[in-house]
Amino acid sequence: MRILVRVLLVLSALLALGVGALAVALPRIVKSDAVRARIEGAAEQALGRKVRFAALDFALLPPSLVVRKPSVAGAADSDPPLAEAEEVALRVALAPLLARSVVVDSLVVEGASLRLVRTARGLELPQPPAKPAAPAGTEAKPAEGPGVALAVRRLALRDTRFVLEDRSVSPAVTWELRDLDADARGESLEAPIAFEAKAALASGGGLQLRGTATLGGELDAELELDGVDLAPLRPYLKQAGELAGDLSGTLRASGPAAEPSAIGAELSLRDGRVALGEVALRGPLSLKADLTGGLGAPQGPFEVDASEAELRYGEAFHKPAGRAATLQGRLVTRPDGSLGVDGAALGLHDLRAQLSLTGGRRTRVEARIEPFELAGWEELLPALEGYGLSGRLAPGEVRLATSPLEVHATLPLDGLRAQHPEAGPVELRGTLEARGDVVETRDLRLLAAEQTVEIAARLSELGGTPRFQVETRTEQADTNRLVSAFTSRRDTFFGLLDLDGNLSGRLGDSLVRSLQGSTRLDVRDGRIAGLSLLEATFEAIAGKGAGGLAAVGVNVASAFTGKDLSRFYAEDFESLTGTLRLADGVASTDDLRLVYGDYSVDLAGDLGLEDGGYRMRGFLTLGPEVDAALASQLGGEAPASKEPPVIPIAAEGDLGEPFGLRQRNPRLVVTSEVAQTLVSRYVVDRYRDKIDDALGAGASDAVRDVLDILGGPKKKE
Repeated sequence: MRILVRVLLVLSALLALGVGALAVALPRIVKSDAVRARIEGAAEQALGRKVRFAALDFALLPPSLVVRKPSVAGAADSDPPLAEAEEVALRVALAPLLARSVVVDSLVVEGASLRLVRTARGLELPQPPAKPAAPAGTEAKPAEGPGVALAVRRLALRDTRFVLEDRSVSPAVTWELRDLDADARGESLEAPIAFEAKAALASGGGLQLRGTATLGGELDAELELDGVDLAPLRPYLKQAGELAGDLSGTLRASGPAAEPSAIGAELSLRDGRVALGEVALRGPLSLKADLTGGLGAPQGPFEVDASEAELRYGEAFHKPAGRAATLQGRLVTRPDGSLGVDGAALGLHDLRAQLSLTGGRRTRVEARIEPFELAGWEELLPALEGYGLSGRLAPGEVRLATSPLEVHATLPLDGLRAQHPEAGPVELRGTLEARGDVVETRDLRLLAAEQTVEIAARLSELGGTPRFQVETRTEQADTNRLVSAFTSRRDTFFGLLDLDGNLSGRLGDSLVRSLQGSTRLDVRDGRIAGLSLLEATFEAIAGKGAGGLAAVGVNVASAFTGKDLSRFYAEDFESLTGTLRLADGVASTDDLRLVYGDYSVDLAGDLGLEDGGYRMRGFLTLGPEVDAALASQLGGEAPASKEPPVIPIAAEGDLGEPFGLRQRNPRLVVTSEVAQTLVSRYVVDRYRDKIDDALGAGASDAVRDVLDILGGPKKKE
């Protein structure tokens, strides 16, 4: 026994001496140039990149290794290093080595930088040189002997910088994490690894990550965002015209790391500026979601609130900040794999709706919309701005589908009112019915200033460029009240109106040019304020312009202001009738007729609906009393004739100077035929001397002979 004890003592002393010798000798060996060359060569062979370090320190008790200023070269000599660090420290547990297991107590990296590049092919990572192929007929032999188990109990990163240049999008985006501190710990190979990390983004904002993971790929993590700038994400959204704002909140994920089975979010966007196609957002937005089923079949509740943001959809919709805009419901995956929403509640201004949605090839929406007031909606729908909408709508059940568009709904309009600032109030009563791609009216009436207009309208081809057809009808309506209700021209046009119109066209940029159809009007016992066509015509005839008698030396202006004629200058007319035909942006008429007490006016011409320009031509036909009074004023008698005297007239201009409206002297054009008619009929004999003086001796006889032969102009049929 004593011999055995002595042997053990001697062996222990020798072992102690050996460990001491290793502790002294190994650091010197590790620091030798030969060892450095072998380590750098082996690393370069493994990575395919040059590997360098400044110093290597080794300690035996406890086993540890410290690499100072290591670096891995970039793909080219001019590129910055792929990776570098101030120090990498590794400490190994001693006891497991006896069981051929390497357990790293800690691996700590200080002051590291890692630079990666991503292209459409993926990350550009170092590739080790290809191994030479085995000679033909040989097979690789598996390694013999038991393997060595490797485990890491703790991994830590301190003051690390990570840069990813993503060239897979255009323009390229550079993501940079600064001041990255991370720590991961595991008690055993079977136990979950707990980790946490925090970093700052060079583009703005910060990140904090915490959670657990297993070597089998299970993950339970939470990512906290603090003011992360969204601008770098814009190249990833091709349809984004603008993307900016600060995003804060929490993202949660659990399940397989490749495709988490549960995802949660509680995010808020501050100072958002987002434009996706026609949709634009300005201001804050919040989102909450708690989804299961993974990205392939997500389902669960969600909430979106954009009440404090400004929302736009093209020029058709604008919600100012401060108006309610909320949506909450449950995201579901339908049996066919399409996404949908069930039990959703929509709040927009004072509209409240319950709806369900199904995506896929055709998006389908079923909604029940509660009754709501129209007041305030003109601020959200610019097309209605200034119309002072009021009343209550009760849409009820609405069904909608896209590709192609279909709408099914019945919308009562009783009590819908509008008040334009420059016109009177109007009210709609009736019903709109949508069936598929067609919307039709039922018993629709427009009430304005106690006048009623019956309307039958049809809107079709909703999925493309909609086509419309509108029929309007009114009988014995007060023209002044009706015109005042729709225009700013109050107390201008009077009479009892019968109107029958039928117009069609397409909605869109060329709406006016697409208008087709006709409108027949018949006004009885009316008046156009400020307009006497007879007075305007005679003033033009007496003037010096083409066709005026003053042009041939005949001054008869005073004759047209005499009492015998002025009594016919009243504004009242017996009837105004005609048909307007619309096509190619022009309204044309060939039968517009005004009948006054003892004269009538027949006109034909065009009105440009886009530029407001008009051009009219026609005849003013004098009755026997006006004929006699005119002759008397000119100092003679009206000659006996079976044909009433006819005076050609014309008018042209634009609606900025409407024909006759609120003008005592409309801009009329008379031709030389007018002078011939008047000279032949009334003034040749009386003004013989003046005509001879102006045109030469004997001119008056020649003029009368010619005009007698011509018989004056006749009214064209």
